[in-house]
Amino acid sequence: MPTKTSNLASPSTPPVAASEVLLTPKQAAQLLNLSTSWLAKQRGKGGGPPYLKLDGAVRYRLADLQQWMKARLRLSTSGP
Repeated sequence: MPTKTSNLASPSTPPVAASEVLLTPKQAAQLLNLSTSWLAKQRGKGGGPPYLKLDGAVRYRLADLQQWMKARLRLSTSGP
């Protein structure tokens, strides 16, 4: 007796865009080579990279972290 197969095609998982990749504070700290406590202090002060609060959990978008780092590139020690 032949087995019955589904007529539904299995959906392929599309690649995740960098803007959709979410990192935990620990992962973000590792990427930035900073401590998790520094990130927590910056969240409290309103500084540091942008973050999301999802039902109480803090998450960082990879694209936001990359943009935040890029905005801090310097060519000289003088200036802001």
